[in-house]
Amino acid sequence: MSELALRLIQQAKEERWLCLDLGNCGITELPESLFELTWLEALNLGENVISWKGFVGNGFQRKEKNMFTCLPNGFRYLNGLTHLDCLGVPLKDIDVVQALTELEYLDVSQTSISDLTPLTELKSLKSLSFSSTEVSNLTPISGLVKLEVLCFDCTNVHDLSPLTNLSSLEAIFFYENPITDLQPLSTLTQLKGLHFASTPVHDLQPIWYLKELRSLSLGGKINKFPRFILQLEKLEGLELLGCSVGDIPDEFHDIEDEAHCLSNVRNWFKALERGEVLNNEVKIVLIGNGTVGKSSLMERLLYDSFAPGLPSTHGIEIDSWSISLADDSQVKTWFWDFGGQDIYHATHRLFLRTKALFLLVWDAETEQRHRYAEEIGGTLIPFQHEPLAYWLEYTWVLGDGSPVIVVQNKTDRDGEQYASRDLQEKYPNLKFFRNVSAATGRGLSQLKETMVETLAEMPELQQKMPESWYNARAQVRVLSDKQISVARFTELCTSQGVPEEEVPTLLYFFHETGVFFHRKGIFHDQIILDQQWAINAVYTLFDREKVYHELLGKQGRFTLAYLQQRAWQEFSKEECELFISFMESCEICFCLDSPYDPNATYLAPALLPKTRPSVIHFAPADLYFQYRHQFLHSALIQRFIVRTGRLSKQHLLWRNGIELSWDGNEALVEARPDDKTINILVRGPQAQLLLDLIRKEFDNMHEAKQFVTEWVSVDGKRYVDLKVLRDYTQEIDWDKVPDEHNKPVLIKDLTVYLQAPSEFTQTLYEINQTQMLYLLCTRLPGIFPGV
Repeated sequence: MSELALRLIQQAKEERWLCLDLGNCGITELPESLFELTWLEALNLGENVISWKGFVGNGFQRKEKNMFTCLPNGFRYLNGLTHLDCLGVPLKDIDVVQALTELEYLDVSQTSISDLTPLTELKSLKSLSFSSTEVSNLTPISGLVKLEVLCFDCTNVHDLSPLTNLSSLEAIFFYENPITDLQPLSTLTQLKGLHFASTPVHDLQPIWYLKELRSLSLGGKINKFPRFILQLEKLEGLELLGCSVGDIPDEFHDIEDEAHCLSNVRNWFKALERGEVLNNEVKIVLIGNGTVGKSSLMERLLYDSFAPGLPSTHGIEIDSWSISLADDSQVKTWFWDFGGQDIYHATHRLFLRTKALFLLVWDAETEQRHRYAEEIGGTLIPFQHEPLAYWLEYTWVLGDGSPVIVVQNKTDRDGEQYASRDLQEKYPNLKFFRNVSAATGRGLSQLKETMVETLAEMPELQQKMPESWYNARAQVRVLSDKQISVARFTELCTSQGVPEEEVPTLLYFFHETGVFFHRKGIFHDQIILDQQWAINAVYTLFDREKVYHELLGKQGRFTLAYLQQRAWQEFSKEECELFISFMESCEICFCLDSPYDPNATYLAPALLPKTRPSVIHFAPADLYFQYRHQFLHSALIQRFIVRTGRLSKQHLLWRNGIELSWDGNEALVEARPDDKTINILVRGPQAQLLLDLIRKEFDNMHEAKQFVTEWVSVDGKRYVDLKVLRDYTQEIDWDKVPDEHNKPVLIKDLTVYLQAPSEFTQTLYEINQTQMLYLLCTRLPGIFPGV
């Protein structure tokens, strides 16, 4: 029996608490003393944060999950309960709940129940959740006419007919269910929220009858967006995350802000009504190791010329090329030639998250030789080559499904060689293998034919776009300015027939499609038109011929004045300030001091020492967590350091990790590139909360969650797949779960990892920003009188 639970029950009895939080007390059997609290109105037995009439529980911070399987008969004496939460408890039997006729709120999500029959007579119920259960039939709740909120994500429900008469329903959530028909919902005229992403619904017409709808989340594949949805006058938010909509740009699908998404979609269709044209622009990205001849290949493709000894690209080169498709239509392609040296890979991420045609260039020599050296400034500088599989993973994860053509270069030297055809089975976006010689031109005509064939199939070139937006883009392309203000961009747009209210959408769309770079609020809202100008200025920091080695010696720290003197001498102070803002917005660096301090020091994690500081000894920990990646991009840990760097002592940072300190808790977060893992160790009185905050930050940064798995451990040595652990806890007969070596681990020792995430309102990034505000107040008190 849980001593903690007994103490809390006794205290509730003595003080006649109306609300009791027994969440995560390690209860295996409910004590009889609980049923003496007949005056209780709210009871939490699960993993949620209970919030009831101003009371907020702390059960979510406890570590031992409750593991009882039924609610005993004594529960009927608690018939004054209006709020009962059992989330995450492995319940199989909830029959006694039928006696709790005053219940208004019930959560039995993540339990082992499969039948809702015990709820049939709970006529007072207003909110019901049974997500992640085996429930398949809604008939037992068809008479609960007071229901206002219903949540059943991840169940086996396939028929919504029992909900037809529940006219009080205001919000329904049913993500990931085998539901195909929404017709039964058409009678729910008071519905304000409808959310069913990842559900195979095809006919959305019933939504038209939901005139009170404020928030809508769509899922599945939709060939043509139903424009009648935009005519719902009270609709305030739209979510298309994970949704495939044929006639809306992909750039509008992945917006988390529902109001922003709805505004963009409305503006898109309003603009199309004024006139439409076919998009004729597409991006072509050249990637691969340094020295494989990407720049020479681009020179041969664009100008049919070859310059022996062409220096390797350091940074990014951008050029344009017009090409005719089979139907004689002209397509304007924008070539982005990415330097292949390993130091640039993390920063390239900023520009590779895009729809494009990827040309992955390789040669036989670099595939065999993993290290090489270039002579720079009279000194041999070491670089690392990556195998072809690395680059395929790179494009698969970052290229968002974009097509890839693998091009072997230098066939005049090495002869034609072929990569394994098995690669096409592993990477469906790999379309063709081609063999060429940029030096002789051999194979170039076949490569061009392949490129034309692939481009013609890209949906981006078959998609209609608003004519006024097309014209605005053309006007932007001819500007010679390196940067312009939003005000000037607005004037340009309105001159092409774009209403001013559509300009924010166009700003977002042009940024996401690579026309220019713009982040709201960064450097007075300036728009960077000449991206190569800005990118190459930033890449100066990583150029081994310039200040790279100096910055390594300074452990990645620099000031604006230093860069003006050593790297950016040809730029004005205002331009240098813009570059710093650009780097901050792209999470290349962060400010260690107040950003208003003209002598502020900045830090770029990519320029930190490679090895972990010897002063770090982080053992033992309270919690051990691990992300395992199919492809681990070095930018991931560096972005995390940017977001949390002020929460660490400066000597506890290195290129692949950081030690955090927050509110008496500590965490070690470290990337291990060879293992493709992120390892997280946490200790302290609120270790669970800090781990939750760290996980939320990574969840926000992970760009392809389907390629990431989560693992947990008792001791940091034997790890268990968190998904497998969750599956095992649904079966109460299991008390052990296999680890990665198929050896048993006690489930009770891992239940802390099964608790629902905390509802702590701040993110680690926001806490980090608060630390900056503290620096601002203490170092520049004149800005805030009275501080």
